[in-house]
Amino acid sequence: MPYSILSNRINGRTTLRERPPPNLKLTKLEEEVIVQYILDIDERGFVPRLASVEDIANYILESRRARHVESSGHIDSYNAA
Repeated sequence: MPYSILSNRINGRTTLRERPPPNLKLTKLEEEVIVQYILDIDERGFVPRLASVEDIANYILESRRARHVESSGHIDSYNAA
C-alpha cells in the first residue's frame, strides 16, 4: 500500500467511496423538510409547483451558503415521485 494512502488515513482524510457525491446539494434532513412541505401543500388542496419547491430548496441552500438548485426544464422534474 502506498505511503500517501496510509498518511491520508492517519490524517483523517476520507476515501472517495465514503464521501457524498458532489452532485448532491441537500442533506437528507433538508430533503425531508421539502417533502413535508409538498405533502402539506397537497393536503391543503393546492398543487405544489416546481418553482415554489425550487424556491424553498434555494432558501435552504442560501441559509447555509451553498449553490442554488437549478431547474432542469425537463418534464422529468415533475415525475420525480
